Amino acid sequence: MKFGWRLIVGSIVGFLGSAFGTVGGVGGGGIFVPMLTLIVGFDQKSATAISKCKNIYIYIYIYIYIYIYIYIYIYIYIFIVGFIYFTYMIIVIERV
Repeated sequence: MKFGWRLIVGSIVGFLGSAFGTVGGVGGGGIFVPMLTLIVGFDQKSATAISKCKNIYIYIYIYIYIYIYIYIYIYIYIFIVGFIYFTYMIIVIERV
């Protein structure tokens, strides 16, 4: 595939379709398959396969965000609350 205006327009439409599709909670197949066939020039079978492959990257991003970042914040919160509770118990024990 040669670098040209079709590839640039397809990339822009693909990026915006992916962004709006992820925000809207849909995969974006209704955007990607027509974009890949009409603008970029793929056949239907290849466009469908590429559209499905795109979803893998979205799922990996969601997995990383949910299972790493959110759990890190939970662990930090538990550590801070535990530290405050431990410090409070030391103060209470010292007063007794």
